[in-house]
Amino acid sequence: MVRNSRKTFLRAALAILLTILLTACAAPNQTRPQVHFDGNNTQVITLTPYYLPDPQEQRGDHAWQLTLKVSDGKPYFGLIKAHSLLIDPLIAYVTQLNLQPGQTVVVPKTLQQAGSRGQTTVQLAIAATGALSGSLDYENYADNCGLTYNAALTVTGQLDTATGQLELNLDYARLPAQLEQRRFLLSGQLQLTMNAYQGKQQRYLVHSRMLIDEVNQRQVQLTDGLLSWDLSGRYPAFSITGTVAIPEFGTAVIVTDSPLLSYAKDSPPFDGVLIFKGAEASWRRLYFPKSTDPGAFRIDGSNGMRTMGKF
Repeated sequence: MVRNSRKTFLRAALAILLTILLTACAAPNQTRPQVHFDGNNTQVITLTPYYLPDPQEQRGDHAWQLTLKVSDGKPYFGLIKAHSLLIDPLIAYVTQLNLQPGQTVVVPKTLQQAGSRGQTTVQLAIAATGALSGSLDYENYADNCGLTYNAALTVTGQLDTATGQLELNLDYARLPAQLEQRRFLLSGQLQLTMNAYQGKQQRYLVHSRMLIDEVNQRQVQLTDGLLSWDLSGRYPAFSITGTVAIPEFGTAVIVTDSPLLSYAKDSPPFDGVLIFKGAEASWRRLYFPKSTDPGAFRIDGSNGMRTMGKF
């Protein structure tokens, strides 16, 4: 009887051990692998900050296709644009408040702004303690490239009334967006940090994770994202770091080698370099080399490939 009990115990222990081993072996496969750069995915990955190619257009050279589309007046957007539409109404609101040291807003203030279509409505209340709460509503709001949001979001945050340091937080799930016939659902978290006492000429940061789910198509995800706009110098400067993931290709790490400069915040860059790091030490570089031709870009890589285009 004791021998049978030992056998039963050993079988059970062995089953548990096998389960643990199999689970441990399966876990790494759940992590999306790093992208192996090739001619089919180079443009899709390296243009994601500015442009999300339509899956139906994945034929030939995406950079030249993009050039043709933009020259025909076709709108485009990528990770940067999706974030801009979330943070720009909040920045405009804080700037209009014109807060000063020692001043607190204890009643809700409302700001409405019209877009190329629709409008945004921001309402925030800042307590004497600096605690902040409010809402950000998009009423079929579209920007100049035609990307449209239609949703109501909750805003929370905290103001340091001594220094002016302000932190605003947005959590959003399945926020509907549309660009022409393409439909998207956006989910993620965003933390905007800025100084409420410095007006428009300042540097602000966005810590972010964002999943862009193109309905019936593909998902693009940004994790560990840090986006920085610096408006304090002669030219607006932009930087981005993080990990971008596209299901059919894998993940790539984005690093800003040189901040992207433009003549206006929403204009195409004329200078700056982004590096995309993939598997087996492979990399791609997206750079903007022409101050006389904003938006003209080039892409090269560790395997010697080269291509060019223009936003």
